Amino acid sequence: MQHTRGAPGHAGLIRLGAVRSLGAAKRKATHEAFVCAVCDTGWDYLDDKRDPSAGWTRC
Repeated sequence: MQHTRGAPGHAGLIRLGAVRSLGAAKRKATHEAFVCAVCDTGWDYLDDKRDPSAGWTRC
C-alpha cells in the first residue's frame, strides 16, 4: 500500500540499504531503498512520523 506509513511491503522485496538524506536526518526520519526480486521494480520506504504521505513509493 503506497503512502501509508507502517504498511508492510510484499515478500519479493530486497533491501538495498539506507538512503542518506540531510532533510530526513534533520527530521529524524529513515529512508530505505528496496528492489523487487520478481519484477525488478524499485521502491523507497520513508518512515517519518511528521509526514502524512510517508511510506512506500515506487521509484
